[in-house]
Amino acid sequence: MYCEVYMKKRPLPKKPKPYRINLLLELAVSGWNMIRAAVIKKFRECKDIEVRYLLDLLDNITPLALDFYPVIFWSGHWPAYMDALFRAWTLFF
Repeated sequence: MYCEVYMKKRPLPKKPKPYRINLLLELAVSGWNMIRAAVIKKFRECKDIEVRYLLDLLDNITPLALDFYPVIFWSGHWPAYMDALFRAWTLFF
């Protein structure tokens, strides 16, 4: 996705600029919102763990990563921040 968006022949750098990461996350979430209903309809009965994890990634983790710091933290809404922090923490344990 990085190569397609930024027209680069090189792979994603080890330390990409934050605005580029944010743009890629925004594109992923926006694209997912456009096709979500069709994908869910097609894979509703699928029990493959990789498909289920990908759906979870696109439904929960990517929007959380996109909104976690710039929106939730800076808004000062601490209950939402603590909820998002707990959700992010439980993803990796």
